[in-house]
Amino acid sequence: GSPSGISVRLQKALLHTFAALVCTAVLLLLLLAVRALRFRRHMGYFASSRQSCYLTVFQSLLKLWQIRYHLPRGKGSFDSAFFLEISKKIPPGTQEILHLLHAQAEEFTFSSRMPDAKDIRSIRQIYLQERKQFLASLSLPKKAAVFFLKGI
Repeated sequence: GSPSGISVRLQKALLHTFAALVCTAVLLLLLLAVRALRFRRHMGYFASSRQSCYLTVFQSLLKLWQIRYHLPRGKGSFDSAFFLEISKKIPPGTQEILHLLHAQAEEFTFSSRMPDAKDIRSIRQIYLQERKQFLASLSLPKKAAVFFLKGI
C-alpha cells in the first residue's frame, strides 16, 4: 500500500471508532434519561393526586424491600397474608416503619383523609434512606444491575 492508502484506512477506522463512541454515548444518555424518569415515577412525581402519590411511593418502598430482603411478591398493597410474611422477614426497625406506613396507606385509601405534604415528604425520605442503604450494601456490578434493571 501507498501512504495515501494507509491514511484512508486510518481515517475510516477513526471514523468508525468515533461513530461507535457517539452511539455508545447516546445510548448511555438515553438509558440515564429513562432511569431518571423511572426514579421520578417511583417518587410519585407523576401522580395525579396526593393520595396516588403517597401510594406510589409506598408501592416503590415495598418493591425495594422485596428486592432487598428477597421477599415474595404480594397480591396487592393491602394483602394481609403478604404483610404478615414480610413482617417476619425484615429487621425490627424496618417492621415498625412498615406497620406505620401500611396503616397510613390504608387510612388514606379507605377514609376521606388525604395525605398532606408532610406525609408525602416523610415517606419519600424513608424511601430514599432505604434505597441509599440498599445500594451501599451492593458491589458495583450488582448496584448497576439493580439501578438500571430492577428500577428502584
